[in-house]
Amino acid sequence: MKRFIIAFITLMMITMVSCGQKKTVDSSGSGLGSTFTCDMVLLYEDSEYCGKINRTDTRSWEIEFSSPETLAGVKLSFVNDDVTASYKGLDFTVPKKALPVKSVLSNFITVVDEISSQEKMQCVEKDGELVVEGQIDQGEYELVINEKNGTISSFEMKNTNVVIEFENVITGSSNVSVSQTSQTTVAESTVIETTVQ
Repeated sequence: MKRFIIAFITLMMITMVSCGQKKTVDSSGSGLGSTFTCDMVLLYEDSEYCGKINRTDTRSWEIEFSSPETLAGVKLSFVNDDVTASYKGLDFTVPKKALPVKSVLSNFITVVDEISSQEKMQCVEKDGELVVEGQIDQGEYELVINEKNGTISSFEMKNTNVVIEFENVITGSSNVSVSQTSQTTVAESTVIETTVQ
């Protein structure tokens, strides 16, 4: 019995250390509610895609690739549900090599646009970052936001082996309003999911 109690206390201490604090965050006050530009590194299966993301408005995005060489200079424009491709000012259909990446980026854009349109979002605080978990038709996602300045850090969809990392994020608005309405210590796995349809 004594060993069981010691093991239980040890397990509880480990859980407390690895836990985050559940928060309700003002979506519109975070960087998600603003226009922004940033550098991205997209890892999909065994390939790496680099480029720049420019969110010009809600449901209006531009992504220009710098690598790999086969896509360097190609720009994808996402406006509402339409996607167009261009290269040095010439418009054309999305190239086959970019189709899987287009789908990945569409998922990311859907998540950010939907979360930013909500008044509040549920997340878990962990190591100075806010982790938002949810699900779309294509699977579960995890969006990580820098708690200090409200900018995006990474996006992941584990079922499709997709990870996007973001750097040099410049937002159109520097006002960040993060309001902690509940501060209960919970395990990361118990985060309330934001459902995106």
